[in-house]
Amino acid sequence: MATFEQYIKKDGTKNWLFKGYIGTDPITQNRIRTTRRGFNTKKETQRELMLLQIDLESSSYSYQKGNVLKFAQLYELWFEQHSKDIKPITVQRIRIYFNNHILKDFGDMPIHKITPLFCQRKLNEWAEKFETYKQMKIYVKMVFKYGMLLGLAKDNPMERTITPKKKKRAFDEANSYYTKAELKIFFNHLLQLKYQLVYTFFRVLAFTGLRKGEAMGLL
Repeated sequence: MATFEQYIKKDGTKNWLFKGYIGTDPITQNRIRTTRRGFNTKKETQRELMLLQIDLESSSYSYQKGNVLKFAQLYELWFEQHSKDIKPITVQRIRIYFNNHILKDFGDMPIHKITPLFCQRKLNEWAEKFETYKQMKIYVKMVFKYGMLLGLAKDNPMERTITPKKKKRAFDEANSYYTKAELKIFFNHLLQLKYQLVYTFFRVLAFTGLRKGEAMGLL
């Protein structure tokens, strides 16, 4: 069991540390205790502990015994690395995909128990509900691919699924436009992204009636 503490440095600034048991050495079978300090936030401290535990587990990883690493933990590792190379607006969009949809279905599952059949069923459900189901499939594949790179996953089950075709729906004019109240909600969510260009872009569309391509031509 590890504990997390905030401490004051000699210069008066505050940092975080953790100390405690992180696992058992796979060779000596001795219990390993450690202390790490110098983290800016408690979240950074917790992430470092998780990385240490995963490194320890992966050194003696056995698929026969089963891996206790959950999909949500692997996602956090992948996202931390992937977010370094993408724009802030893309970071926000990926978080929305995972927090609102993907993690609800996959988050608590141990990665070794996620099968192609399970992925196929979820993909079919997403295709019925969401226009963005193909992108959601891509992100799940990316998480498993990263897990295989780290030696934490033996397979990419989402890779072995068939992407269903989206059924065309009859045009429903009444539900094809935002009401004034819905538009306000939409703009409030855009403000949470803290990306002014996107907010401005959609306001221009809403108040001018321009198509996206026409508005892009004005940039």
